[in-house]
Amino acid sequence: MQESTTDSERTRPTPSGQAWMRASRFYQTKEANMVRGTEKVSRTGGLRHQAQKLVLPRFDAAAARAIGEITFNLAFRRGLTITVCIARPGQTLYFSAMEGADPDDESRLLKRMRTVFAFGESSLEVGIRLRQSGRSLNDFGFAPATHSVNGGAIPLCVENGVVKGAAAVVGMSDQANHDLITEAVCWHVGVDFPQFKSARHERRSRPAPSRNSESPNTCRF
Repeated sequence: MQESTTDSERTRPTPSGQAWMRASRFYQTKEANMVRGTEKVSRTGGLRHQAQKLVLPRFDAAAARAIGEITFNLAFRRGLTITVCIARPGQTLYFSAMEGADPDDESRLLKRMRTVFAFGESSLEVGIRLRQSGRSLNDFGFAPATHSVNGGAIPLCVENGVVKGAAAVVGMSDQANHDLITEAVCWHVGVDFPQFKSARHERRSRPAPSRNSESPNTCRF
């Protein structure tokens, strides 16, 4: 799905009042429980389990930079062209665009991170849940010009599941964006990266680095 860009989008990814409340209530309604009970929800269940494992001991500027640099280095080694952003509500802590990245990537990142802050879940998971329920972001007061359910943004949680920030990647398919940023956070917190079986995952010819390989924290150019 191609995302349009407007000047109004180039603002920091902050959650918004009543719309945020509507989004929060969505996951507490009978309808949402019915959605979770469908066979299709196995995919979102996997995403939720994954997110629960990625608990950061803390989230600050140093952690944001570390996650951002790991992401950049993983992409560099695989010959990917991406843009990555790590932020907390109202403040971008890390941003980097690789040579050849789309100039509109910044606005795409911000829209996906706003969705993370609004729903407390990855933009990919929110998109799956909304499609399963036959609803859209508009039903919760979020406009396509400011929010997106394209994959690539995930919540950054500390103890007790509190969302302190968001990390996002664009430049590939929704699933590949999601997988790359998730892998980077796994490296940061010392969790083995899950071996996804999605047919939509790109670049499978280049295996993820093993624990015995050089850490992506250090990139040799």
